[in-house]
Amino acid sequence: MYLIPFISKGIFLNSTQTKSVSNSIINLCIIGVSTSIVVMVVTTAIIFGYQHQISEKIMKLNGHIQISDFNQTMSHEPLPMSINNGMIKQIKSIPNVAHIQSYVVKNGMIKTKTENYGVVLKGVSYNYALDFIKSNLIEGVIFNLNQHKLNNGVLISQLLANKLHLKVNHKMIVYFLTKKNNQHGFEFHSRAFEIKGIFNSNFEDFDKQVVLIDIQHLQKLNNWDSTQVAGYELFVTNLYKLNQTNQTINETLNYQLIAKTTPETQSFIFKWLEVLNYNAVIILVLMFLVVSANMISAILVLILEKTSIIGILRVLGLNIKQIQILFFNIAFKILIKGLLIGNSIGIILCLIQKQFGIIKLNPSIYFLSEVPIEISWLLIIVLNLVIIFLCMLTLFIPTLVLKKMTLINIINSQ
Repeated sequence: MYLIPFISKGIFLNSTQTKSVSNSIINLCIIGVSTSIVVMVVTTAIIFGYQHQISEKIMKLNGHIQISDFNQTMSHEPLPMSINNGMIKQIKSIPNVAHIQSYVVKNGMIKTKTENYGVVLKGVSYNYALDFIKSNLIEGVIFNLNQHKLNNGVLISQLLANKLHLKVNHKMIVYFLTKKNNQHGFEFHSRAFEIKGIFNSNFEDFDKQVVLIDIQHLQKLNNWDSTQVAGYELFVTNLYKLNQTNQTINETLNYQLIAKTTPETQSFIFKWLEVLNYNAVIILVLMFLVVSANMISAILVLILEKTSIIGILRVLGLNIKQIQILFFNIAFKILIKGLLIGNSIGIILCLIQKQFGIIKLNPSIYFLSEVPIEISWLLIIVLNLVIIFLCMLTLFIPTLVLKKMTLINIINSQ
């Protein structure tokens, strides 16, 4: 029972501790397997980290679900809508809904001494979740909003501040085009705001155009009452139930309103993130082929070098199947050693990057300032098990040589 493991251990130790062709091949095989596993671990950690951080950022800026007018256009001058308190309470009571907040958006023009710059002003309510902006605040403070008192403070991005030469506590003049009250036509209005804080979200499309202000300013400019808004943003507790929650909300709303998830409203970005999965699959398949090729070549060289030992084993009574199992055992030891080294190096590299952020990125291109890492321990375990299973299957190819190695051929070769 213990003969085959004993012999395989002896051959494996002899091949790795003596200067021979098989020693070099086995060491190269272990290096190849280790390198492939490092690439697999690091690739999956980076792709998962990138997908998670980008989607999380988008959802923190826009909420998980948006409620808007069914006839809403793509313009930043949306139609007014309102939801009565009874319906809001009903939405809040839906399982998985954690928070609901209102907003208004409006086009504006910032005028400075040197230039005019078009922006989108996003009016936020007193209960608006500004945690993400607060965590990315560069200078100043987050303004305190009160539903009974107008706040003249604004929050702008570092990109806008640098472009327009604005700083915290500076005055900022914004011009708006609004409809005349109870009349046809439009007229210009200007408002002076004080810059309270400067943030950097690392989303260029957001940073270069969005200015956060008190929602009451935009309601007054649009001649809306305090219940009228452009839309609502909702946050959920469990993202796995996002679509189910969105469907329940739509069943609660009247026919004039519609709820959409952020992956629907920001489909271009989320589809782009999904494409990364295909890149990961291609890399994993290539690395598996590298591992398989290394293992096949190592076992083939080992079989050819140990021809005399194979002859002795045949004389001692071992059949071809038992000798195949013997080399499978050796291959398993080589593979496990490569996996242990590769996993260790890959995980260490990931932890170093996650802790210290050594490798940096260009935020204007990648939306992040450093390479993100998210280690999926379950995925690493699954990858290792799949590699072991598939590699052991492919190793049938080199062991087929054993069936052609008769005692006569072995004696003649010696």
